[in-house]
Amino acid sequence: MFPHKERHKTTWFFPNNITDNQIDHICVSRKFRRSLFDVRVRRGADTGSDHHLLIAKARMKLRRCYTPPNPRVKYNVRFLKDSEIRETLKIMLLNSYQALHDLDREEEWIEVKEALVNTYEEVLGRRKLEHKEWISPRTLDTIKKRKAVKEKCNRSRTRQQKVESQKL
Repeated sequence: MFPHKERHKTTWFFPNNITDNQIDHICVSRKFRRSLFDVRVRRGADTGSDHHLLIAKARMKLRRCYTPPNPRVKYNVRFLKDSEIRETLKIMLLNSYQALHDLDREEEWIEVKEALVNTYEEVLGRRKLEHKEWISPRTLDTIKKRKAVKEKCNRSRTRQQKVESQKL
């Protein structure tokens, strides 16, 4: 459907590196047929398979989903292990509650909540997101080596060069 060079249409090579096929396809219903602009093969993608990655360019109109902001605030409660900070928090809360004695019921709740939030914000502070390293440097080196071999294989011009590069 989309005119490309043969290398950008071939999705799979037989292990003898002579036979190549276009066996992977993207299916789109008639309704969205005009949304599809281009389909081609990306040979450089590291997929860990003998198939090449097939990519389609499409334009879709999606409705915006409203996601309300998360009202829950997380504070650094680890600081409460320190006895000095714990005592400071107790004193500040007692001081802020003593000023709230002469309020009626509904105003009291709002003022208590504000006093509590302000004190926590001042003493503990908000908790920051901490990201853990999820991949080791050794794994990254292995990925780089594998990508280099795959790149060399993809850049080979003849079948014989491709076979030689795959032996490495």
